[in-house]
Amino acid sequence: MKWTIDDVKSQHFDLVRKYVEKYPVSRAIVLNCLDFDYNLLTELIGELTEFEAAVPLLPVRAEFMLKLIRYRRDMLLQIIDV
Repeated sequence: MKWTIDDVKSQHFDLVRKYVEKYPVSRAIVLNCLDFDYNLLTELIGELTEFEAAVPLLPVRAEFMLKLIRYRRDMLLQIIDV
């Protein structure tokens, strides 16, 4: 994505940082989105591995998803200076 039409493409983290800087009131909204119980999320995603499906969610894939979510959450919190 681009911040302006003439910009080069930016990464998600850069766009969030720019947005929060330009619209400081959005910081509370972003924080609210990041305020979730990681342990509950772990439990819920773990339950998804129990479904029988044509393409099942393997436990190793679920662990990868959780690591990625944690990393992205931590990075976003760092970007908005929490």
